Amino acid sequence: MVFVCSNSLLKRRIACTAEVVVLLTLVFAVIAVYYDSGCSEGSTTFIDGNLYYEVVSENEVSVTGAVIASGPLIISSSVEYDGVVYAVTSISDWAFFGCLGFTGNLIIPSSVTAIGDWAFAGCGGKEFSVDLDNIYYKSVDGILMSKDGKTVIACPIGKTGSLAISDTVTTIGDYAFFGCLGFTDSLIIGDNVITIGDWVFAGCGGKGFSVRS
Repeated sequence: MVFVCSNSLLKRRIACTAEVVVLLTLVFAVIAVYYDSGCSEGSTTFIDGNLYYEVVSENEVSVTGAVIASGPLIISSSVEYDGVVYAVTSISDWAFFGCLGFTGNLIIPSSVTAIGDWAFAGCGGKEFSVDLDNIYYKSVDGILMSKDGKTVIACPIGKTGSLAISDTVTTIGDYAFFGCLGFTDSLIIGDNVITIGDWVFAGCGGKGFSVRS
């Protein structure tokens, strides 16, 4: 579900109460248990390094989660399993939802062409770093965005200071700033934003919202 609204309604899209933070903690715990063992029933799954993978075709895999969330998140463009080299082409739904333990950068290679729903909702880390050769995604000020700059996808909860969303942005995706308590200054929304997804600013810090005119 998405929320389409005028600028006046954008200013009211806030949910930063203590009750929300408690809810987020509970959601994180449930997701962590559910995804601890990997992926879809009957699929081929394996662990390489610190990440879970699921084979999605004869030569492609999707990243489905982390064994332990700590330090940086480094996703490689390819992995080898059972004598086969697979291209890492996607990041599954909920893959790193609530992975609060990441403290470094979240690094996405050029090979990733699809990122699932809520893949990085409430995820730790300082900022996203996307390979410049990736034709689908990019990082702007450490925030994950579509390559055309029109959609905000996710922001790591380790980001601090102020938030200024560019005027090129028209859509803020579900859970984009979910749990981003580190913002301590104003949250500025670009004048061209017309669509805001669910739970975008739930548990988000900051002094208040303003819409750039």
